Amino acid sequence: MLNKPLQVITGYGITRREFLWLSSMSAAGVLAGCAVNPVTGKSQHLVF
Repeated sequence: MLNKPLQVITGYGITRREFLWLSSMSAAGVLAGCAVNPVTGKSQHLVF
Protein backbone atom coordinates (compact mmCIF):
# COMPACT_ATOMS: atom_id res chain seq x y z
CA MET A 1 0.00 0.00 0.00
CA LEU A 2 1.31 3.37 -0.92
CA ASN A 3 1.73 6.17 1.57
CA LYS A 4 -1.19 8.28 0.32
CA PRO A 5 -3.92 10.17 2.17
CA LEU A 6 -7.25 8.40 2.70
CA GLN A 7 -9.00 10.74 0.27
CA VAL A 8 -6.75 9.67 -2.62
CA ILE A 9 -7.20 5.95 -1.91
CA THR A 10 -10.98 5.90 -1.46
CA GLY A 11 -11.94 8.81 -3.68
CA TYR A 12 -13.86 10.56 -0.91
CA GLY A 13 -13.03 12.16 2.40
CA ILE A 14 -13.81 10.68 5.78
CA THR A 15 -16.74 12.32 7.55
CA ARG A 16 -16.70 13.55 11.11
CA ARG A 17 -19.12 10.80 12.12
CA GLU A 18 -16.88 8.11 10.59
CA PHE A 19 -13.82 9.58 12.30
CA LEU A 20 -15.53 9.60 15.70
CA TRP A 21 -16.74 6.02 15.20
CA LEU A 22 -13.29 4.78 14.19
CA SER A 23 -11.67 6.62 17.10
CA SER A 24 -14.10 5.21 19.64
CA MET A 25 -13.71 1.66 18.33
CA SER A 26 -9.92 1.98 18.46
CA ALA A 27 -10.05 3.29 22.03
CA ALA A 28 -12.39 0.46 23.06
CA GLY A 29 -9.98 -2.07 21.56
CA VAL A 30 -7.04 -0.63 23.46
CA LEU A 31 -8.95 -0.53 26.74
CA ALA A 32 -10.21 -4.09 26.29
CA GLY A 33 -6.65 -5.27 25.68
CA CYS A 34 -5.31 -4.08 29.04
CA ALA A 35 -5.51 -6.15 32.21
CA VAL A 36 -3.92 -6.24 35.66
CA ASN A 37 -1.65 -9.17 36.38
CA PRO A 38 -2.88 -10.68 39.69
CA VAL A 39 0.62 -11.84 40.65
CA THR A 40 2.57 -8.62 40.10
CA GLY A 41 -0.30 -6.11 40.27
CA LYS A 42 1.03 -4.36 37.15
CA SER A 43 -1.03 -3.47 34.07
CA GLN A 44 -0.24 -5.54 30.99
CA HIS A 45 -1.37 -5.31 27.37
CA LEU A 46 -3.01 -8.54 26.17
CA VAL A 47 -2.75 -9.58 22.53
CA PHE A 48 -5.32 -12.08 21.30
